[in-house]
Amino acid sequence: MEKLLPILSGSLYEVFKVIRNKYDDPIANIICKTHELVDTYNRNTWISEDDALYSVFSLVPDAVNELVTNSVRMITARMGGDFEVSFLPEGKEAEYNDNGDWARKNRQSGKPTRIFQKLVRKEFKTIDWETFNNRLKAEICCCTNFEIVEGEDIRKWYLEDNYFKIAGSLGNSCMRYRECQKYMDVYVDNAKMLISKKDGLLTGRAIVWELDNGITLLDRIYTCFDYLDNCFIDYAKDNGWWIREYNSLLSTGETQGWKTPKDDYQEVTYEPIKMDIKKCYEYFPYVDSFRYFDGEHTICTKELSGFTNSLDRTDGYWQETYSYTCARCGHTSYTDYEDDLPEDMHYSEYDDDYYCDDCCWYCEALSDYISSSHDVFAVLDEDDEEIDYPDDYILDHVVVNEDDAKYKYGDKFVKINEKYYFYTDPRIEWNAEEDKFILNESED
Repeated sequence: MEKLLPILSGSLYEVFKVIRNKYDDPIANIICKTHELVDTYNRNTWISEDDALYSVFSLVPDAVNELVTNSVRMITARMGGDFEVSFLPEGKEAEYNDNGDWARKNRQSGKPTRIFQKLVRKEFKTIDWETFNNRLKAEICCCTNFEIVEGEDIRKWYLEDNYFKIAGSLGNSCMRYRECQKYMDVYVDNAKMLISKKDGLLTGRAIVWELDNGITLLDRIYTCFDYLDNCFIDYAKDNGWWIREYNSLLSTGETQGWKTPKDDYQEVTYEPIKMDIKKCYEYFPYVDSFRYFDGEHTICTKELSGFTNSLDRTDGYWQETYSYTCARCGHTSYTDYEDDLPEDMHYSEYDDDYYCDDCCWYCEALSDYISSSHDVFAVLDEDDEEIDYPDDYILDHVVVNEDDAKYKYGDKFVKINEKYYFYTDPRIEWNAEEDKFILNESED
């Protein structure tokens, strides 16, 4: 069985459940019922035609079709200047971001009542739709009671005891636990935080950084309802703040991109941003954007020379990072352990330096990595198979006579007719009359 497109986003479904349960709203009841049918069906698409349950689940698409049309799917709330919902219209293919979230491509937006009227087959009176719309807007908009907090209030609102719901990115935050409270000093002393609340409890938060040059940045947004992300972004834009390129987890080593009001948030800048902090704290939280630390009193959004320590641990300690730079192209890679080379870097004993994958090759004969700056010379073995060596190694080990061979250490080579052979090759003979080595290929 092929999966069906979901009716609602997970967070919007939670809102609809509240409306259904609090008001016994008939429109919310139909939409919830349909969403639940689709969700149950999608979690059981593994059922084959031979399974006894197939006859039951195969009826679900028809049951869904009796309740709703195919005109819209994948609906989520979108808060901006006007209260709207975003949806995938019929005939458009669902697109997803790399992290699995719904992509904006092919999606449209519109007024909630108008969109849900397209979805629900049952006819309702105008007053029913107006009531439903007011209830929906009230439940969503009451989550966007924004406030900027600072100092010890940041520590308070990080604690999960003060969350409205342990859900969404907020519920997945690794810093929400009580044992993480002592990690928050860097935020308490150096930042502010934008929060949203419902019924006096936290529904979303994002650290706010105010730089000395007057720029304000909104860091990664954590919410218990995904539609609130757009509310935070709109708040930042209304106040002329910088926002992150993507509101997703950034891996250590990646560069944080920012969108700015200079061009109405169209282009992305990857320029490193530094910020001084009051001191080197005993503990640090997992930091999303200003992750790179100089070990003293400055944090940065990009891994630079001097900023190779990373604030990406969940145990309160900062990770000392070691850097290795390719001697040929200048590429730098990082590792958490001094004696553990990054996967794309190699030490060359021959050259006594470090090289990246693109700037070296492995010499099996020497069991070592060799810089690509060396030409590769081939030596023919007894079977005339080519064995590769760096050029200067061969030139340093070529012998021109028997006496010369006594002073060469390691592999020794002779050059005959512009080809190199091993000195130990039984075919190699010294011709005293001609005063040179020759290749005797006779079978005797």
